Amino acid sequence: MTSKQNAQSSDGKGSHRFYYGWVIVMVVAALSFAGGTETNPVLGIFQAPMTEEFGWSRSLYTAPMTIGTILGGLIGIFVGPAIDRYGGRWIYSVAVGILGATFIMEGMVHELWQHFVLQIIGRGVLTGSFFLITSVVIPKWFIAKRGRAIGFAGIGQRSGQTLFPLIAERATVAGSWRTGWMVLGVLVWTVALIPTLLFMRRKPEDMGLLPDGVKPEEVRDWQQRSTQGDGKPQVRREEVSATRREVLHTPAFYLLAMAVSINSFVVTGIHFHWFSYMTGNGISSGTAITSVILSPMIGVPVAVLAGFAVERVHVRYMLIASYVVLAGAIAFLLQVDIAWQAYTFGAFMGLVNGINVTTNQMLWSEYFGRGSVGAIRGMTSPTQMLSNAMGPFVGSLIFDSTQSYTLTFTISGILVVAGIVFLILARPPRIPPKPAESQAL
Repeated sequence: MTSKQNAQSSDGKGSHRFYYGWVIVMVVAALSFAGGTETNPVLGIFQAPMTEEFGWSRSLYTAPMTIGTILGGLIGIFVGPAIDRYGGRWIYSVAVGILGATFIMEGMVHELWQHFVLQIIGRGVLTGSFFLITSVVIPKWFIAKRGRAIGFAGIGQRSGQTLFPLIAERATVAGSWRTGWMVLGVLVWTVALIPTLLFMRRKPEDMGLLPDGVKPEEVRDWQQRSTQGDGKPQVRREEVSATRREVLHTPAFYLLAMAVSINSFVVTGIHFHWFSYMTGNGISSGTAITSVILSPMIGVPVAVLAGFAVERVHVRYMLIASYVVLAGAIAFLLQVDIAWQAYTFGAFMGLVNGINVTTNQMLWSEYFGRGSVGAIRGMTSPTQMLSNAMGPFVGSLIFDSTQSYTLTFTISGILVVAGIVFLILARPPRIPPKPAESQAL
């Protein structure tokens, strides 16, 4: 087990003081919302109109996203430790500026090379920085309330994944796919740039705080009055905080990395081809897009509830449960050809993604602590982003060869079962407790 910090003040001292960490949660939510633009459900909306207009194959349309995602994984090796050391204020301000610009310029594309350049940049920025934000920034500010903080921050990501596919589809129908790209670019700047510049901070210690807003004098007071057993306050534990070298010597690190990479491959492939698969099966565009956005709509409350649950149930068990549901959802997807089935699949994916959006962001800090979480996430970034990139691309290649998604989804189901096995084997390592950046709650 990791250092869950469960002790609470017996007199509620300090409970009414506002903690700046909740401002950080709101900023992360805004950034996560903006990051919903360059995700697979949105990119999948533009696939059909652009390939039809320019005569590109689907694999050719997908290729720059694949390259950009892999490049972003390599960038993450450096971005993660940089966030540990310098914080995310300027890193994410620049990232937001670039992402919005690539969307606006994508609406002006006339040549394939232009599409390649812009999507390589856009996906590189997204996967190299936005994909790290919740799992790196939030754990710096929270320990005891880490689950709920990540759950609330995940509302931004789920909301973006709900609204942006709908905005893209409606803008494309009302105007053109060019209009859709440009609208999304302006929204990225509007939602995320100013909050990041004004309110992002590195860690609570920089503001004279401890994680969860606890004051040093409160920690000393609670430690003096703590007792064991009978439901009374527990003695605080020091936070586990593994170094990169220690992490690399644990089997759990490699098992978790494989399980998470499988999830990235499967889920991104499904999200990217979801709309095209359903419309290709005779389901209307309106029903298909409703199915797509139903998933994040359901995922919002599920992510928040998962945040509270994971403070009591170990993150590994939560992930195993989500993988089991995902395997069942994929089996169901292979039968989908009418409206109610499309909606049901969207609901299943909402449950899966709602749990995943919280547990995946907590996974590394819960296993290895917050001190080097950016560096640890950076180490996993290349393999995770490679699998993230290959999910949509492999699906496109198989479709171009077979004119069907059956083989793609069958392979995905088998991989999810393998991921369940890896998670079962990934027992938390025994790392001696020690301070991360301060004595934590």
